[in-house]
Amino acid sequence: MVDLESRVKFNHETAEQEVARRDYAHGQHFACVTAAIKQLSKEKEQLPGVQYKMIVLTFKPLRDPIDITSVVGRGRTVYQCLPFWDDSWDELDYEVPTKDGAMSAQAYLKRNMGIFAESIRDLLTALVPGEVQARPAKQPNGTYLFNGEERQPEEFRECNTVSKVAAGEVAERLWNDGPEELVSKCAYILVQAQKDNPQYSEIKRYGAEQLVDWKTGEQLPLVDSNSIMVAQGQDEEGEEEEGASNGAKGKATASKATVAAAAKLNKGKKPAGKAARK
Repeated sequence: MVDLESRVKFNHETAEQEVARRDYAHGQHFACVTAAIKQLSKEKEQLPGVQYKMIVLTFKPLRDPIDITSVVGRGRTVYQCLPFWDDSWDELDYEVPTKDGAMSAQAYLKRNMGIFAESIRDLLTALVPGEVQARPAKQPNGTYLFNGEERQPEEFRECNTVSKVAAGEVAERLWNDGPEELVSKCAYILVQAQKDNPQYSEIKRYGAEQLVDWKTGEQLPLVDSNSIMVAQGQDEEGEEEEGASNGAKGKATASKATVAAAAKLNKGKKPAGKAARK
C-alpha cells in the first residue's frame, strides 16, 4: 500500500526527457539509407509556378559498419533536388530577388540546375560509386585523378562532363522508377552545424570511402560508436547513448540548463510550508 505521508523528490531528468533534444555528434559517421521517396518541392512565393523534383532520403549512422540493422537515432533527412528542367518554366517571365540582386526566373533556374547537378553527383558518387564517377580531383603535380586514372589538365572538362552525365542518368532512373533502390546503400557522411542555425546539424559531405580533411589530406576520424548521439547544447565528449545510465552510479542528474530554468520559474515564490510538501 502506498504511504501517502512519505516525502518525495522530483527528478529533473523527467523534465529533460521532454525538452532536451538529442542529435548526432558532429563529425564523420558511416551511415545507411533507411528510407527513400520522391516528391515535389513546395512552391515558393518568390518563385511562383516552380516545383523541383526531389528524392528524399533518410540516413541513419551505424553502430557496427558491417551490420545495417545497427542503426542509431531517428535519422537525418536529406532533400535532394534533381537537375530536371520542366517545360512549363519556359513561359516564366518575372524577376527573382537574390542576395546578388534581381535575376530573371530563367537565369535563376538555370543556375539552380547547375547546382543540383553538382550536388546529386556528390550524393550518388557516395551511394553508387560503380555507376557515377567522382569529380576529377586535382593532384599536387597539377594533373587530375579521374576514375582511378591520371588525366591531364586539358582533359578536366571532358571527365567532369562524363561524371555529370552519369549522375544525371541515374537521377533520371531514380525519379522514373523510384528511389527505393537506394535503401540499404551505405556511405560515409560528415555531420556539422548548419551555418545559419548552428543549434541544428546537417550532412555536409558524402563519400564512398572515408572522408579526408581537404586542407591536410588526412583521413577524418569516425565518431566513436558509443558517442553517436549527444544531447543538444552539451559537450560531445563523454556523452552516453540513449538508454545508458546518466550520472554517478546510474543516478539521474539534472543539467545546468534545467536547474537554471527551474530557478527562473520559482523566482519570487515563497517556500512551501510543511503541509504543502507532504
